[in-house]
Amino acid sequence: MSVILAAVGAFGLLAWAEEPVAAALTAGHLRAVAAAPERLAELDGPRDVRVWWDEGLVGPVDVEVGVEGRFKRAAKDATPGVTLKKVPAGAVVRLRGADGALSEAVPVVFTLSPAGLARVGAPTTLSGAEVTTVVSDEAGAWVGSWGGGLARVSHSDVTVWSWGRAEGLPSEAVLSVAIDGDRLWIGTAAGLALADGDGVIRVWDAADGLVDPWVYAVAPDGAGGAWVGTDRGLGRIDAAGGLTLIAEDAPVLSLVVTPEGQGYAGGAGLMRLPVGDVVPGMDVGLNVLDLDVGAEGLSVATETEGLLHLSQGLLTPIWRPAGGAVFGLARAGSTLFAAAGTAGLIAVDDVMGPKHAWGAAEGLPNGAVLSVALGPPGSLWVGTAEGLALFRVATQHAVVWPAPPLPAGRAASALLAGDDWVIVGGDHGLGAVGALPRGWESLLMVPGPVIALAQDGPWLYVVTQAGVWRAGRRSPPRRWSLPAEAHHAVFSAGSLWVGGPKGLYRLDLGQDRLVPGPAREPVRAMSADGLGVLWVAIGERVIAVGGNGERFDLPGSHPAEDLLATNDRLYALHDGAVSAIHRGSGEVAATWRLDAPLVSLGGSAERPLGITSAGAVVALGEGIAPEALEPLCDAPTEVVVDGEGRVWSYGPLGVCALGR
Repeated sequence: MSVILAAVGAFGLLAWAEEPVAAALTAGHLRAVAAAPERLAELDGPRDVRVWWDEGLVGPVDVEVGVEGRFKRAAKDATPGVTLKKVPAGAVVRLRGADGALSEAVPVVFTLSPAGLARVGAPTTLSGAEVTTVVSDEAGAWVGSWGGGLARVSHSDVTVWSWGRAEGLPSEAVLSVAIDGDRLWIGTAAGLALADGDGVIRVWDAADGLVDPWVYAVAPDGAGGAWVGTDRGLGRIDAAGGLTLIAEDAPVLSLVVTPEGQGYAGGAGLMRLPVGDVVPGMDVGLNVLDLDVGAEGLSVATETEGLLHLSQGLLTPIWRPAGGAVFGLARAGSTLFAAAGTAGLIAVDDVMGPKHAWGAAEGLPNGAVLSVALGPPGSLWVGTAEGLALFRVATQHAVVWPAPPLPAGRAASALLAGDDWVIVGGDHGLGAVGALPRGWESLLMVPGPVIALAQDGPWLYVVTQAGVWRAGRRSPPRRWSLPAEAHHAVFSAGSLWVGGPKGLYRLDLGQDRLVPGPAREPVRAMSADGLGVLWVAIGERVIAVGGNGERFDLPGSHPAEDLLATNDRLYALHDGAVSAIHRGSGEVAATWRLDAPLVSLGGSAERPLGITSAGAVVALGEGIAPEALEPLCDAPTEVVVDGEGRVWSYGPLGVCALGR
């Protein structure tokens, strides 16, 4: 599949458009997304923007770009997927029809999503770590990943062609894919997309009658439409694009249509398509994740009871892995291959059960296998929690697709960023994009889990469960053992402070070790202001630690789950609300609460921020104010501001650069 890109002139050379009287054009899912830059240093400048809408709902249109209320024509007689060159941050986009009717303007998304960050670091690798679905054809496979979008791979080389939001997808969390001749149905966490040889041509979501945006399964119906399984029911799209609800209030997790046209929908039990009647003998208490239709009956992959066989109304257990779940099935001749999570890739006999098992020891990128599809003769495409492999069964040889330094879907627990680099720590260790300061590369092999990252001039400090590491220019890496478990690390007054369940410790370079600090109580949070004072939440109160290590208790303070110190304020998070704390007494000066609870405080001393359970970034000051930053990270738990003033959010599913 190839995408036709319509390049247009530089933004500054575009022609002015007349101002409208009214907006009357319905474009359908109009969206404009900035492409990932080649370098992080280009993140804040003008960027190329892809504009998408539902093809067929409107005729030829002009695309207009607006900045501060003034619009210019950027493309004439454009089609979906048009590329606009060098669009500035903060711009909006609208469409103008041949009759002069206008669509509503939509903001251009400049946020760098986890998939976008992965493509900055390695544009020809798989953007996502967790491979959720794989479907194959004669030339290769389509690979969907959680947060990494869709990728096209070939069995003849390891080149990757990636699709994300900038390529028209409604979300980069891809849950299902189905090939329909020269078209592709793509199920995501934000709706369903239909693509052809020129790109995404249509999107369906709640506005179109989709009962739920999470599209777990999709299957062509053989008549130009498709069956759509969501978290809350089953729908059918006809050849004209109309959507009909077939069943609701129960998840549909798998869809299979045989070459003979017999269809099945798996969720809480099994339904036959098209009428939706229940398949006799199938336990409705079992979630069906995949299905193989054979001459002797149905092989059923379930979420809790492993692999079952259903024939003539009789349900028979075949094999159950320790975790209970079998995520996917692929049949080659008489052998059924099962993607069985942490049990690995399993070759199963329909009667005798498992015959062989393969995992990381046999060359797969990870032992947790989540998806499987037939490859070239004798081979299987295997999707794991950490990437994709083409596995040749007879020789047990795996070709593993290269992973980017910071793939989408990989948990992040710490982050540092500069003008043209970012370094991220997590359970897997460290990953970086861009040109790191000299000497820092030596720490990229430090094993995880990484607890914290800190910078002191030319020095990089990495705090792990195994100790504190330091590297800098013209200096070999150093390591100091931790005297106790650590959960937090902060630089204050030129010293590295580490806190955990057994108290506070300071790295004393003179003694060449970590020495006990002035608190032996469990440390819950730490924050340093710009005045050389370290603020620490311990037990039921907050204390201040001076530049010489002296301790000052705040007698009126209360328990805090997180702290953020500025030069004139101290903010404390407790039970989803944030309070301004008096720096001398610890008394609460004011408390603010949002509908969505705050989960952490961050940013910087100059720009205090918080992040809510919904992923929204808020500014702290004389209250809580929303920031004009679009969250594209799923479930972010932390927010920081780097030295260039850019805001980053991160958490268990990856890292986002949100802008300034």
